[in-house]
Amino acid sequence: MESLNPRTITVLSWNISFAYGLGSDGLGYVPQPREHFDRNLETIAQVIRRSDADAVLLQEVDFDSHRSHRIHQLEVLAEKTGYPYRAACESWNCAFVPFPGLNPWRHFGKVRSGGGILSRSLIRENRVELLPKPKAWSAIYRFFYPSRYLQQVQIDGHWITNLHLEAFDAENRQLHLDRLRAKPRWIAGGDFNQDPGPDFVTSPQVLAATPEPTFPAADPTRSLDHLIYDSESLRLISIEVLKTGAESDHRPLLAKFTPLR
Repeated sequence: MESLNPRTITVLSWNISFAYGLGSDGLGYVPQPREHFDRNLETIAQVIRRSDADAVLLQEVDFDSHRSHRIHQLEVLAEKTGYPYRAACESWNCAFVPFPGLNPWRHFGKVRSGGGILSRSLIRENRVELLPKPKAWSAIYRFFYPSRYLQQVQIDGHWITNLHLEAFDAENRQLHLDRLRAKPRWIAGGDFNQDPGPDFVTSPQVLAATPEPTFPAADPTRSLDHLIYDSESLRLISIEVLKTGAESDHRPLLAKFTPLR
C-alpha cells in the first residue's frame, strides 16, 4: 500500500461527461455506438496516467447506463490507469430517463451515474451526501432529475471531497455551497457549476484560482471547475487547466501541493 507522497500531493479533478463529450447535457445529443465510449475512455485514461495524480476526482461517471452501453466507467478507468483503490458515489439511479426530446430512440433510458475517486493510497471511508433538488421544480421533473452530491473519502487521515453542485437553479446552488462550507475538508474539488467567488471560503480554507476557463472543452469561456484546500496544512505549488480533446465537455484541473505538516 502506498501513502500520499510526503513532498508533493497531486490532485486531478475532471467532469468526464460519461465519456460522451460535447452534447452530453442533451443539447445536440445523439446516441453513440460503444466504440465511441471505448475510444473516449482510453483517451481519458491516458490523460489521467500522464497527470501522475495521487488522487483523481471524477464527476459524471456512468456505472450501468443504457446511454453508455452499461459500461462501469470507474472500474474501466481504474483498470486502464492502474489505480489500486477507487470509491463510487451513485447520485442518479433511474429505470428510464425520458430525455432529451420527444423521440424515444434518443432518450437516455436506464441511468446509474454519479462521481468517483481513484487513489494510489487506501481509501478508508467513503461518505456520500446527496444534496437537495430545487424545490421550485415540479415533482415529476425532480423525480427524473439527478441528485447533486458531496463525496468525502478519508485517505491517510485526511478528508478529500469530490463534488458536483447544482447547475440550473441559483438558489439551490447556493444551498449546496453552504452544505460544502460546513464540511471538514483538506482538499475539495469538482464541478461547482459556477465561480464560487472570493467570499465563499474563509481562512484557513483557500480557493485555488482556476487559471483559465474549463467549459466548454472545445473553446472554454467559463470557469466551472475549482479546487479548495487547507492553507494551514498545504501549500499550493501549481494549478493548471489541461488541454484535452472531445472526450468530455469539461477540461480537467490539475493541482500540486506541498504538505506543511
